[in-house]
Amino acid sequence: MKKSYSIGTWITVGNFEFSEILFKSKFDWICIDLEHSTIDLDSFKALVSLGEKYNKKTYARIPEINKSYINKILDAGANGLIIANVSSKSDIDKCIDYAFYSPIGSRGVGLSRAQMYGNNFENYFKSSSKEIDIIPIIESKEAIDNLEEIIDNEIIKTTMIGPYDLSSSIGTPGRFNSNEFKSMIEKYKKISNDYDKIMGLHVVEPSRKLLNEKINEKFNFLAFSTDTIILDRAIQSMFDE
Repeated sequence: MKKSYSIGTWITVGNFEFSEILFKSKFDWICIDLEHSTIDLDSFKALVSLGEKYNKKTYARIPEINKSYINKILDAGANGLIIANVSSKSDIDKCIDYAFYSPIGSRGVGLSRAQMYGNNFENYFKSSSKEIDIIPIIESKEAIDNLEEIIDNEIIKTTMIGPYDLSSSIGTPGRFNSNEFKSMIEKYKKISNDYDKIMGLHVVEPSRKLLNEKINEKFNFLAFSTDTIILDRAIQSMFDE
């Protein structure tokens, strides 16, 4: 039976060998964090090649909606964008405009890795409108308040809650049991269900029990921890046994 959810993780370090271990694992997708890391575009291109080698969707988490930057990321071969700090319809409209070729958007035409340096341009041009994923991270009270207008677009099929930033936006960082935080999550769930959108969440602690709880809550796009946290907990467990 095909599972109804997908599990990925964040790459924040960019070490090629460590990243390859994650790519060849059972994760369904990998997101390369370009917001909170020092990974540059050359390193990013090398990591994208691992996604192609292991047939894994490779996303880029981008810190801002910048036309030139988005063009470079997609031309490098990313399968989609996980976008930080989305808070309005205007944010989404700009991202779609920058990420897609005409007639959907105004993305510039390049002949880079994604287009196989011109050898696969026609196929890429035709398929990119269907295959590029745009996934906004919902990480502020403003984004929750504007959620309906953010997701009322057929291109947006999935969103993701960033729990630490969302809780910080109401002055209670990391307090996921506060009534206000839980109320925002319930609002997120209701609106997502009303618009038939896939709900996503970053499960920071690498706990299978916690992950299963979130799957049971119908979060179907799950970012499971990060490369550094997974390594840290694995080393700790060696000495705790």
